Amino acid sequence: MQKSLELKLVEKYPNIFKGYHKSPRESAMGMGIACGKGWYNLIDKLCEELSVYPDIEATQVKEKFGGLRFYIGGVKEAYMDKVYETIAKYESLSFRTCEICGEKGSRKGDGWVRTMCTPCEKQRDLSLKITSGSCKYQIQNFAGTTEIQIFDEDTKVIFKGEFNDFMKLVAPRLALEELEYE
Repeated sequence: MQKSLELKLVEKYPNIFKGYHKSPRESAMGMGIACGKGWYNLIDKLCEELSVYPDIEATQVKEKFGGLRFYIGGVKEAYMDKVYETIAKYESLSFRTCEICGEKGSRKGDGWVRTMCTPCEKQRDLSLKITSGSCKYQIQNFAGTTEIQIFDEDTKVIFKGEFNDFMKLVAPRLALEELEYE
């Protein structure tokens, strides 16, 4: 998720996202919210409903098999059923909500399954080939987001992150000679 949207959630629900500012060694929340911005509203509404219960803390929020996963720490037995029903409701809604744009979507893909609308699915496989001397790289864009993965010729991931970070930090070191769009 975009850092600005993550920070909005953290600011709005500081008790739920206590682990956000910890290192990934201390809390999986230290890695951020690992899903697309299209689920921002789902997560916001989920947190709003969970905020009425004391001591609810997210331990990890991510996409897995095309659906939202919202993991929490221990819950008091008095409201455990309500909390898990609420989480299940929003996790279920994620399977009908495009992770990229938030519109109506469905599960798509035959390897890495994601929940997307048809327009976002069409953008999913956009890629960029880069030639630098005798080395070839491939950038895979995640369906119109700013997140990318860069693979070398052996399909080994050499960079994963924001496109702007790649352009600032990695591209100059590759001494790019040619850009070829696929």
